[in-house]
Amino acid sequence: MNKKIRILILATDCETTNIVYHYLKDYLMIDRVIIEKKVDRLQLIKRRVKKLGFFTVLGQLLFQTIIAKSLFLASRKRIKEIIEQYHLNVSPVDEKIISKVHSINEEAVINIIKESDPDLILVNGTRIISKRVLNSAGKVFINTHLGITPLYRGVHGGYWALASNDIANFGSTIHLVDPGIDTGRILYHARALPGKSDNYITYPYLQIAASLPFIKKGIEDIVNGNYAVNNQTTDRSRLWYHPTIVQYFYNRWTKGIK
Repeated sequence: MNKKIRILILATDCETTNIVYHYLKDYLMIDRVIIEKKVDRLQLIKRRVKKLGFFTVLGQLLFQTIIAKSLFLASRKRIKEIIEQYHLNVSPVDEKIISKVHSINEEAVINIIKESDPDLILVNGTRIISKRVLNSAGKVFINTHLGITPLYRGVHGGYWALASNDIANFGSTIHLVDPGIDTGRILYHARALPGKSDNYITYPYLQIAASLPFIKKGIEDIVNGNYAVNNQTTDRSRLWYHPTIVQYFYNRWTKGIK
């Protein structure tokens, strides 16, 4: 791959975005990184209650507030080990190339895409992208999903693979973006193997580390017009959400999944 390939990144402000940016900037030109504001938490909770029910969402909030925060504090050493082992760079994206927007689906994003005219658009962690944005400039959008699709769509695919006794499908998917939730056609699957010291917090670091060379290869293949999609179908396709506190303790006590 050479520096003549130009991409634009649509992302949220998180460490996986930083990792992907720093890895790819050594191989290609990144003209612009558009960072969207996180969805309002209260608005998100209301949507989840409507879809999943009050008690499920309450259980998820208890897990995130009590368990996830405790795991993060206990996992700092392990996170540092993974970062060093895989040479991950978590430092912030260069501010000079960042454009901040409220939503990835607003008019300003379409204008930036048209002005930048990249060879390809890479997505990391954003909300669902509207058809209007996807069709705005005739560009290919690709995404890295931290889960093996179509089995583990949604969030925390690595955790749910382990909780489903499916360690062979612990990994990530590089796929084309469509208006669905992680339903785009698959370019590559990148699998990883967690250790005994890994948990809900550290799984995504292992998954993104395994994904990096496949992201690079996917970009190269698409720009060169030399790629094929793996249009897998399975009756096990499922959309996953954050675990509730009850689900977490059940999986930990019965299966040892942290």
